[in-house]
Amino acid sequence: MFRLIRPLNLVIVAFTQYLLEFLILIPIFEMNGISSILDMPRFLLLVASTVLIAAGGYVINDIEDVEIDRINKPEKQIVGQSISVRSAWIYYFSLFFIGFVISLYLAVYINNLPLLGIYPAAWLLLALYSKYFKKMPLIGNLTVAFFCAFVAGIVWFAEREAYFSLAEIGAESFDKLTVIFGIYMFFAFITTLYREIIKDMEDFQGDKENDCKTLPIVLGMKTTKVITFLIGLTFLVGLYFLSNYFIETKEYFTNSLIFIVLAMFLPLIYSLYLVFSSEEKRDFKLNSRLAKVMMLSGILLLFFL
Repeated sequence: MFRLIRPLNLVIVAFTQYLLEFLILIPIFEMNGISSILDMPRFLLLVASTVLIAAGGYVINDIEDVEIDRINKPEKQIVGQSISVRSAWIYYFSLFFIGFVISLYLAVYINNLPLLGIYPAAWLLLALYSKYFKKMPLIGNLTVAFFCAFVAGIVWFAEREAYFSLAEIGAESFDKLTVIFGIYMFFAFITTLYREIIKDMEDFQGDKENDCKTLPIVLGMKTTKVITFLIGLTFLVGLYFLSNYFIETKEYFTNSLIFIVLAMFLPLIYSLYLVFSSEEKRDFKLNSRLAKVMMLSGILLLFFL
């Protein structure tokens, strides 16, 4: 059950939200005499609800992928081998119930019950992804990319009253926060989209045998590689402009920051090479791991913003 929810990925989700709140938002709010909407206990509950959404997504994805995983990754399959499908469904609804109770409490605490609708909407979207979207060209990839950007966006949304208070007092920090969150959400979206299409190429055989209509199956591997390369190139251009921004605002220009930027640049350049040179499943798997390295490097970048 523990392996089923990808604990390392959940730790990354929680760590990202913690950094955004206490390394970015809180210092800027305090500097401008503005109080955060959520205290530490409620913030941790917000993180818990986000983590439970992600955990539920992993569970239902594995439930729907029982037959596909027998082909694509039989050595890692959990549902249908270590755990029965029935047990997995019970686990899934238990996670949903716990998260819903937490979200209900938070909605009551901030006196905004309509916000409660975000939680079931997120679960519904992930369920639709696992059942239908992931078998469609690009729609599934965009859904996952949206949810990765959502990890940062939900923190921004939860603190929106304090955030807009910065605009009301004319604080320069308002623009800074807008840039930071905009850059990070773009980064999370584009790197996830890039990695998800690479994973579709890696899982080509199992997806094809189970009548999926992913990009490699619908458009062919050659066209999909071109699309993937263009997405990666977009990210590379974004990194170039981000680097120039750091250099021009010299307060951010440190040796450590150079290292972090290189930790994204170098894997990306090699990854772009692998996009066209990859033919075997192991090559696509390596490229997928490189994309994950870039995503983790982006989290470390938060230390320097």
